[in-house]
Amino acid sequence: VSGGPHEVVVAGARRVGGEALARRVIGLRLKRDTKRGRLTYAFDGPVPWGKGKVAAIRHWIPHKRRPAIAIGNSSEGDGPMLAYATDLRVAIHPDEALRRIADITRLPSARSGMLRTLGAARHRKRHILRRLRRARRTPYSSPP
Repeated sequence: VSGGPHEVVVAGARRVGGEALARRVIGLRLKRDTKRGRLTYAFDGPVPWGKGKVAAIRHWIPHKRRPAIAIGNSSEGDGPMLAYATDLRVAIHPDEALRRIADITRLPSARSGMLRTLGAARHRKRHILRRLRRARRTPYSSPP
């Protein structure tokens, strides 16, 4: 889930993870003017920032599934989404407020840019990997 434009997020995901990943991202969507073939300035769905990220997940993911993994860097923009994830929450280059929350709650953080699952037991890691494999079968985002 990103606060960036959906089309840009999809292009980046496609480059990193191919079509399977590109179908699973959520970005800021704008409504389309079908007569003119242009994007409008009106939002299509919730604005994915702060509590809006959770609202966007609920809006775009079928069957209201919660994400197994959430990764973020700010307490205001990503905090609600990190709290909503079911299995793994990771702070990457966290802002000061998220760093304090991570220290108190033992939230895994990657200050050097590398993901670390601190304190996760082996069976928990296997469970997360199984959930990820299962999730690959159903795309999160609906086609444009």
